Amino acid sequence: MDNLHKPLTEVFKTTALEVIPVQNSNAYKLLKALADGKPHQRNNLALSTDLGETMRSALQQLRSKSYGYWLIHSVKIEGTKKHCCN
Repeated sequence: MDNLHKPLTEVFKTTALEVIPVQNSNAYKLLKALADGKPHQRNNLALSTDLGETMRSALQQLRSKSYGYWLIHSVKIEGTKKHCCN
C-alpha cells in the first residue's frame, strides 16, 4: 500500500485520533513513513523524511504515553553496523 499521499487517519482508521501526531510534525512524518509496515534502514529513513538527527526525538515521542506507545521495532541488520525500523 502506498501511503505517501494518504492522511494517517485514512491509514489507521481504527486508531484513536489522540495518538496520531499533529500533521507535519516530526513524529507524524516518521509514522507516515513507517505506515507501510516494511522495514526501513535508519539512514534512508532519516534522509527520506528530512528528519536527520531529530529522528531519535520523533521515535521517542511515538513510543511515549502521549502518543499511545506506538510499537516500533529497531533492529540491527545482521552482519552490518546498520539498523532498521519497522
